[in-house]
Amino acid sequence: FLDAVRAAPDDVALRLAVAEFYNRIGKRHVAEPHLRHVLQPQSAATAAQSALARRALALDLGTFGNHRQYVEAIQLLDKNLAQEPNSLLDLRAKALVLAERGNRNSLRQALHIYRQLDERKRLTLQDRLVMAQLHITLDEWSRARTILRELFDNPTSPPSILAFGLKAMLDKGES
Repeated sequence: FLDAVRAAPDDVALRLAVAEFYNRIGKRHVAEPHLRHVLQPQSAATAAQSALARRALALDLGTFGNHRQYVEAIQLLDKNLAQEPNSLLDLRAKALVLAERGNRNSLRQALHIYRQLDERKRLTLQDRLVMAQLHITLDEWSRARTILRELFDNPTSPPSILAFGLKAMLDKGES
């Protein structure tokens, strides 16, 4: 990959592919410079490629970074949402970044986004699981229980989601 980047340093598609590869194998520090290169003003990136780079960088910074990086992550996602307010990918990414922050205000903001997605009937099973986790963290067990029961009733829920739900119910003394 790196030889290809040296040969074609301004190839946006290549930079995005390299960043995706390094993100997948957990080397976010190697992916970041490629994403930032795509976001440079002189880059030939299309609007869609720039949005993808901002989203990927935001997820990296927001879920693994410090407070300054978290702020940058939210700004990157807000820029995407300013250009495409109904972007499900950016709304989900923002909810995940907010959920990772861990403070009550951020957790409530994440829940608000998930509720908006739910109103549009756009929640995935993973989104529902994160919602349940947020409710548990916020000591809103009755809401979490309702979501978990919905997940139990869904025949497409994977075993990992069912296992989490079962453990949460048992931890609360329920069956």
